[in-house]
Amino acid sequence: AGQGHAGFGSGEPGDLYLIVDLLKHPQFDVKGQDLYTTLDIQPHQAVLGAKVPLDTLGGQIRVNIPAATKSGQKIRIGGQGLGEMGHLFAEVRIVVPDILTPRQRELYEELAEIENTPD
Repeated sequence: AGQGHAGFGSGEPGDLYLIVDLLKHPQFDVKGQDLYTTLDIQPHQAVLGAKVPLDTLGGQIRVNIPAATKSGQKIRIGGQGLGEMGHLFAEVRIVVPDILTPRQRELYEELAEIENTPD
């Protein structure tokens, strides 16, 4: 307010208005003051829970993943969005490994056997 040029017929300075366009960020989507991103986790982290790294605009933080987290679930990290009121929402994506070690394959096969055995 009061930082613009004087209006016609008035000696008073006018208001200065700025129009700001945000460029698309490669990692974050913006809605209002909130940021949205994707958080890739391993299957065991989703089942058991874990603390995993997550990039924010201010740097990397560690986020608590609760046990039994499902793919598509959103985790809200308060105060990590734009401005004082913005939040960061990380949508969990469970990523299956492309290549398994022989031990990992053995463990997954054992888990499959346990899950397919009636009580």
